[in-house]
Amino acid sequence: LAISSGYTFVGRGYALNPKATSQLIAQAVAHRGTSFIDIVQTCPVYNDLHTKEYYAEMVDGKSRMYWLENTDYDAVVHDPTNAEEVIEKKLQAIGKAYESTTQIPLGCYYKIDVPTFEDQISTGRPNGMDSILHPNLWERDLSKLVDSLR
Repeated sequence: LAISSGYTFVGRGYALNPKATSQLIAQAVAHRGTSFIDIVQTCPVYNDLHTKEYYAEMVDGKSRMYWLENTDYDAVVHDPTNAEEVIEKKLQAIGKAYESTTQIPLGCYYKIDVPTFEDQISTGRPNGMDSILHPNLWERDLSKLVDSLR
């Protein structure tokens, strides 16, 4: 959902691994753009299935949780102008998210460096923030919108 919503940094951490999760959060905070991190955590009150022991289990001889940085997984879009690469990385990240039925991948799933909203405002709007904060709502042509609603 975060990737399809346009987040430019998407990851997953584990609450009972605070050192690695805090490093992931630091990466998200340092990232210029919108970030989303899903934190997997246990709930001793309402969920007796996904306990600390459940997450620590081995599945088919492998740890249930693993960090993507310890694999050859590359979450970074290296050329944001290449639409094929962007789509490929988004699909790759979504595929990793669905992998959590057997093993749970942790770390950065997707990262792309593109101009932020502030960057776009400073370069793409003739009056900067004034055009957003004080838009001219009275002198607009709404005929196409009205025609499409007929």
